[in-house]
Amino acid sequence: MFTALLCCTLALIALLARSFCTGHGRIYINPMFGFLSGLIYYVVLPSCVIAYFSEEMSTFVLYSHELSLANATFVMGFTLASLATFAVGAYLIRMLTGPAPEQAVYRPAEAFRSDVELAALVLTAATVLFFLLSFSIRQFLFMGYDSSALENETVWALRGAMSSFYSLIYVCIVAIVLFTQPRLRSWRALLLFISFAGSTTVLLSLGARLYVAAAFLCFLALYSVLKNGIPAFRLAIFIIGTAALFGSVGVLRSSSSAGLASVLLNIMLEPLLTSISLFTLVNNNATIWVGQAHLFLLDFQALMPSFLFPEKAGLFTRLETDYGYTFEAPVGGFHLLFSALINFGVLGTVALAIPFGAFIANLSGMPTRFNRLSALMSIALTGVLVFTFFRDPFFISVVKNLVGMSILLPIFLSRLRFWNDSVPRHTSQTT
Repeated sequence: MFTALLCCTLALIALLARSFCTGHGRIYINPMFGFLSGLIYYVVLPSCVIAYFSEEMSTFVLYSHELSLANATFVMGFTLASLATFAVGAYLIRMLTGPAPEQAVYRPAEAFRSDVELAALVLTAATVLFFLLSFSIRQFLFMGYDSSALENETVWALRGAMSSFYSLIYVCIVAIVLFTQPRLRSWRALLLFISFAGSTTVLLSLGARLYVAAAFLCFLALYSVLKNGIPAFRLAIFIIGTAALFGSVGVLRSSSSAGLASVLLNIMLEPLLTSISLFTLVNNNATIWVGQAHLFLLDFQALMPSFLFPEKAGLFTRLETDYGYTFEAPVGGFHLLFSALINFGVLGTVALAIPFGAFIANLSGMPTRFNRLSALMSIALTGVLVFTFFRDPFFISVVKNLVGMSILLPIFLSRLRFWNDSVPRHTSQTT
């Protein structure tokens, strides 16, 4: 049964990828690409490991019963049902918008200097605040997985704020590059590089690899928008190189061997350990047909700054106390399907996948469909969907990163330009 469900899921993923991520011999790095990549990495990969390597999984002594073929079959069936309705929404919006125009490259209609200045102002403020916070915990930087850093509550609290400022930094960089096309002054490009490289180094020293990976994917999506897609071979080289880099960072931080086997193991363990929250929820509770959607509304407290709402860290505790389900998340990863089940249940998730599919497909159009705002939203959303969306609780993944950083921030940086003054020129380009 698992194999049949897996084959159907992979076939549907391939169909969606072909429809929304390819064209004219190129691959488009867009929200659909991000969502499908995250689905393969965080759902399909760990489910296959659990289903086909159950004996090897017995080494996870505490969770050998939960990480079972039966639970993997349920997860894959739930995934297929949700992906099927997601596809319904995606193709419905495709029918309404019609086929994509011919090849073209995104170009802004005109240079809006005020928009660039606004993005530069936000970038400057975010960079200054980021480094002020990092200076306050400077003794904990570059310590790897040292217990004094891992168990320090101040470090964890400030790391969350620094991650938010880091997201502001890279989204503003994307906006500046996007809004100043086709020419970016060299001195401004140098300042952007210094801001990004410095903040990236500091954040990596704290172990926040996935936010940095999201930033790299946003830049890749930006390149895809400006160049009307990326050749498949060039994209494969980038993905393999980036995966090896971040796997190596994880190995080095844990002070283990930096050999190829250690890098691959580090890459494989990330989705598997994140899945523990999902599989313990499925195993230790009755099937959740209808979740507790009213509690999801409280997650929007995460949009408030920490200095105005210092109790925001309690949102993590609320998952264990308010929802009333039995589960474990020993490494702090809360799987997307875990959050979907406790908030909306099986039926609610399958139903909500329809509008979500339409939303993702609408922002996954080719560059010829983009205005300035939709282009920035599409780019920002792409990075979010691969990692944080699949491994953080909803108040972080959906509220803070998807709604806050990928929707509200682009609207603010675009100064509410929805109409004709934001429509790009398109110039033909042969590939």
